[in-house]
Amino acid sequence: MKYKSRIQYSEAFKIEAVKRSIETYGTLRALSEELGIHENVLGRWRKQYLSQTAIGIAALKKTLSPNKSYQ
Repeated sequence: MKYKSRIQYSEAFKIEAVKRSIETYGTLRALSEELGIHENVLGRWRKQYLSQTAIGIAALKKTLSPNKSYQ
């Protein structure tokens, strides 16, 4: 029986994906399909990045207007 090996993404790819998810107003699903990853993976990276860096939180606050909320 053959098993699929896990894909290892570089830290640079993860950070770029998170930045794109913060800067765009599209859905995580659409962006994850564009990047070829599962939306839960992108959501997990986003959660990790935003919890680890104050810059990530500041970037999120800056890009979301008062009328928009993260869904």
